[in-house]
Order: sequence, then structure tokens, then C-alpha cells
Amino acid sequence: MTLKSAFGLEQRALSAEEAIAVEPALASSGRKIAGAIHSPNDEAGDAYLFTQSLATIAAREHHLQILTGQRAQHFIKEGGRIKAVATASGPIEADTFVLAAGCNSSALARTAAVRVPILPMKGFSATLPASSGSPRLSITDARAKIVFCTLNGRIRIAGMADLGRNDVTVEPGRMRQLIADAKCCMPNAAIWDADPQFWAGVRPMTPDSRPIISATSVSNLFINSGHGMLGWTLACGSADLIAALITGENPSLAADFSLERF
Repeated sequence: MTLKSAFGLEQRALSAEEAIAVEPALASSGRKIAGAIHSPNDEAGDAYLFTQSLATIAAREHHLQILTGQRAQHFIKEGGRIKAVATASGPIEADTFVLAAGCNSSALARTAAVRVPILPMKGFSATLPASSGSPRLSITDARAKIVFCTLNGRIRIAGMADLGRNDVTVEPGRMRQLIADAKCCMPNAAIWDADPQFWAGVRPMTPDSRPIISATSVSNLFINSGHGMLGWTLACGSADLIAALITGENPSLAADFSLERF
């Protein structure tokens, strides 16, 4: 709280009673609540809708060209620089390249002789219809490491971390465990007998859990990857930082996210 407050983020430590007053859904929690950290300025949203809208604005106002279905195979180097990215449809040339390939960043970087320490961490979520007992606020159970978030009449429950798993298979055993843990934490959070929508995905993790936003040993190759579970949370700030690096502004903050720290 002290660290975040220094950067202007409002947070308050609440007793269990105060936490229930702020979020009445906690009154029916199946766990004993010691207290809570309340972040009144935090918000939740739809990352998919945000990304679609941003792409539309960028294409309309900044002439961004988006190429879908173009799997990046490897970098093509010439004279110590990246000349192009090879794809099944042919090479794509550019002056500057930003590697933002999530869990695939390490493999693609190796084709340019750059080592990037990123491993996949698999996580799971279940989405169910919200109930009258669903929380209004986004709730994180720090001990169980489960997040509850109500989105437009649905409740999304996310959790678990399987390091080194680079597949998106929805495993029934893991989903049963997630639902069981969620019911224990907040038994009235969802309509449990409805058919859940399950999802599994991988998050790109670095050894110190900080993203890599950095130049590389290849002069025209930059990296913006390794954001773990905070991809959307850190997206806009990361974009500002990588843009400043590319244009040569070289802000002092960039040192905290440099590839050289490894």
C-alpha cells in the first residue's frame, strides 16, 4: 500500500466488518476473513472489446495494417540487423521489429540469436451466470489465489498456475478443482448448476515476474513481452515505454525492465 500510494493509487486497509460493508457478498464467504485491501479506483473491463476497438481506431486514424493468419516462422538477418520476418506467405520487411509474441517470444528470439527467458504458465477460468449473491467488485482471495469478477451478468472465476505448460487444453480435473475452491471461497457467487464456460490459456512469465520491455543486441529488434497475468493491466504503459525506447528517448524507468538484467 505504501509503495502504491507513492504513485497516487488509492488503497485502504479494511477490517473484516468494513470489507463486508463495502462488498456485501463477502458476508456469505465460506472462509474466515482477516481483512481486506480495498482499491476504490480499480476497474474491470473486457480486454477483447478493448483490443478490437483499439485496432479499429489505429487503422482508421494511424493507418495501422493488421495481417491475420500470418504465422511468424523466423527472423531474417542481414548485416547484423533484422531485414524481415519469414512467414508461409513470404517475408515481411520493416525498419524496426517489436517482439511481442507472448509465450512464443523465446523461440522466435532464438532465430535472431537473442536469448529471452520466458516460460509459459497455464491458467484456467470458468464463467457462469451471476447470482444475487455475486460480488459487485472484483475480489481476489489471496490465500486460495482465485479471482472473482462480475462482467455483464456473468461471474468469471480464474486461478491456478501450471508453470511450463504451453497448451490450452481444458482439463476436467483442474476445472473441477477450480469450481470446488471457488465454492469454498464464495458459495453464493454464481449459479453453480448452470453450464459453465471453461477456458485455459498460457501467460508469458519471466524469472522475476517483471515484463521485458527492452532493446536487444540486434539494433532494430525490441522486446515487449513477459507480462505474465498482467498483460492488459500493463499494456498501455508498456506501449508508452517501448515507443520511447524505439524513438531514442531512453527513459530511466526502462532499466527496470531491460533484458540485460538477466
